[in-house]
Amino acid sequence: MIVQEVQDSPKPDSAAQPKKTTRTKRIALIGVLVVAALIIVGLFVTFVGTGSAKNAVYLYMCGSTLESKAGAASKNLSELLEADIPADTTVVVETGGTTRWRGHDIPANSLNRYIVRHDKLELIESLPQKSMGSADTLTDFLTWCEEHYPAENETLIFWDHGLGSEGSVCFDEAFNMDALTPSELVTALDNAGASFTTIGFDACLMASLDTAALLAPYADYMIASQEIEPAGGWNYQALGEALSGASATEEFAKEVCETYLAKASESNKGAFATLSVFDLDKVDEALAAFDALASDLNEEQDGQIQSPVIPAARRALAFGANSESEGYSNMIDLQGFANALANRTELDSAAQLSEALNELVIYKGNGDRREGASGVSIFYPNHYNQRELADYLQFGASSAYNAYLQSLFDDIPSKTIEFVDRGSIAEDGSFQITLTPESRTYLKSVDFILLELEGDAAAPTAVNQLGSDNDMISDWETLNFRSNFRGFWPTLNGEPLNSTAIELNGENIIFSAPVLVNGRHTNLRFSYVWDGEGTGHYEILGLWDGLDEHSLASKEFRELKAGDEVTILSSKLGSSGGESLLATGPTVTIGEDGGVIAEAPLEEKNYQYIFVVTDIFGNKFYSSTADFVMDFTPEQLLSDVVYDALYAGSVNAIRSENAYLSTTR
Repeated sequence: MIVQEVQDSPKPDSAAQPKKTTRTKRIALIGVLVVAALIIVGLFVTFVGTGSAKNAVYLYMCGSTLESKAGAASKNLSELLEADIPADTTVVVETGGTTRWRGHDIPANSLNRYIVRHDKLELIESLPQKSMGSADTLTDFLTWCEEHYPAENETLIFWDHGLGSEGSVCFDEAFNMDALTPSELVTALDNAGASFTTIGFDACLMASLDTAALLAPYADYMIASQEIEPAGGWNYQALGEALSGASATEEFAKEVCETYLAKASESNKGAFATLSVFDLDKVDEALAAFDALASDLNEEQDGQIQSPVIPAARRALAFGANSESEGYSNMIDLQGFANALANRTELDSAAQLSEALNELVIYKGNGDRREGASGVSIFYPNHYNQRELADYLQFGASSAYNAYLQSLFDDIPSKTIEFVDRGSIAEDGSFQITLTPESRTYLKSVDFILLELEGDAAAPTAVNQLGSDNDMISDWETLNFRSNFRGFWPTLNGEPLNSTAIELNGENIIFSAPVLVNGRHTNLRFSYVWDGEGTGHYEILGLWDGLDEHSLASKEFRELKAGDEVTILSSKLGSSGGESLLATGPTVTIGEDGGVIAEAPLEEKNYQYIFVVTDIFGNKFYSSTADFVMDFTPEQLLSDVVYDALYAGSVNAIRSENAYLSTTR
């Protein structure tokens, strides 16, 4: 047995050889698997899960009415798919918020999360439908992004409508326009533990000091627009390609601004476009300077500080809607406001605020009609709305400014505006009014209404309101205002427009006129541009629908095209006092020239002229009525004779009553 075992002993050795080979193969296989695993982990690390990706964009795309009506979100997604996105960048999109998606086969009855990869939207997750105006929905999205697609530089973009006066964004059409309020934004960002390189708003009117103060704890930079954004929004192809290496910082934000302005200009919609970049590290200094100015306004109020404040607010650029036919957005340029106050008062805090805002806004891009925009806005109630003011006071970052607004609007006196002279003939033959010094505290604006009478002046068969304007001789020191009746009125292709002056700045006056275009109600915007030497010309800016029932601005700024049928809407006085009814007037067909706005002489008819004084609460106070008789024929007016005679007509009667006076407080 022993011998046998000795003789057989080589067998185990020979049998052991294949076992050794198997072990070696196993080791080699393990090595291969380890290497493969390391490669997979490396790829996972790079593109998905542990934060070594350089850049990430989280696009919170609430389609809302912008998508259901015009497919604006789908168009921006198409741009994004055309981008050559760098390998070190991840783009994540969450879609929802609309009753209909017009592109990319996106369902409207669910929330959907996509990765932009290989020129396609790659669906990663589909969730039950929830409101994108809910803090929980935003929190869930941001938490998921951070868990699965973190990066060194993270950019969060909100896509949809914006309501700057209240700071709300992302209005979910499927949930009764539920929106993310400022408090919900803070809740979501806090709950997600969020910290971003950049937060951007591809939405209207969000470039306010209050929004910047809200986001300062959560981001380094903010990108937002002071003005209504054109329907095309940002340039997402350029945005996707701008993210490379460490560029998802200040340079990236500037690139977003530049390409947005270029895109808007290419489509002839860039005249009013604005976009600015905020350095959120500078918010505290700017807010402290604003607090100081607001404190000065509070201390000096005593019924007199409104004297410089209201004219200063009137001189500042106003953004969004600013007329009865369009609505009121109540957002003005903060630096323009501060500069106007500095020029009218001895408040050092106004100049100091202007300097602080220069540090806060590190880059801005403005269209031709918004060259003077500073990049940062503030809510100012040019037209008082109690609910809107209450919403702002919950959002406003400056407690001193909130206190100023509260003191101004909480106690409305029974009489804000009173006349010393409700209407008389001045020495130069003009029609004039004078207000009491006490009226200065609440005085917002003085305009005039021009009425055209059909038939006899004493018993006209019809009274047509041509519109209103602020072309008058104004003495703001004595509060005396005189008519400057030149006998001309703006026309579209020769037909008088029921127009209202909505903005006056150093370079032009902007007007708005309600019209029907191919049967659709909208507003025709045009401007009078000063050429120098006291002369100028009119330019058509486009068609704009104004604010909807939710106070959200239309992003569609359309051009007049050849063949468009434009019906002018005139205002006719109703049977009850002060009632102004829109009625259809003449219709003009637009030719290849795109329509012509020009002043035309008034016909030899009877006209009535009424001053309308508006206080800061939106109340209107009316003068007596002046009957004007034309002194010159249209041919004489065209020969510039009015400049020699000063006025085109004479006042032959002043009526102590008119159809508007019953509305006077």
